[in-house]
Amino acid sequence: MSWVFMADDWVLKLKKPVKRAFLDFSTVDARHFFCSEEVRLNRRLARETYRGVKPLYADLSGNLTLEERGTAVDWVVEMRRLPEADMLDRRIKARDLVPTQLFEALGAAWIGPIFFAALERRLANRPCDRLIAVYGGFRALLRARLCLAHLLETPLREPEKWRPLALAYLKLARARLSLIVS
Repeated sequence: MSWVFMADDWVLKLKKPVKRAFLDFSTVDARHFFCSEEVRLNRRLARETYRGVKPLYADLSGNLTLEERGTAVDWVVEMRRLPEADMLDRRIKARDLVPTQLFEALGAAWIGPIFFAALERRLANRPCDRLIAVYGGFRALLRARLCLAHLLETPLREPEKWRPLALAYLKLARARLSLIVS
């Protein structure tokens, strides 16, 4: 739900002014709030990537700039651009990550130890397995919901893609949540 602008080692994310059943970015204040929340939440595990939130200004001629002149008309998330070798498409092409692992990222052998090591460094301890299962199940349900939301878009793009993907996420959520329900 954002436009992403990339240059050299710099990335800016500008949230689209949209309102959906599952999110509301329709006002400048809402976009500022959600930009701030994105940075606050993601800095816990990726401090070096998420640099901050910046105002986007418009001068008297309507030109947009990040320089402090004119009126702040919107907000952007500023991030450090990841190396090309770490881009998702490159990881898939190198067979370092296959698409089926995407919806099981927490269970993928290469990411689990890295994720939990970073979490322990930031939180000073490891969450219990039940909490991790709830988190994994919640993330899978959220992704299923986003897949289904694509089916409500006008115009509808790639309908054959979203239903099977939503079902795969629901299957994953069931597996994760079954770890905490007897």
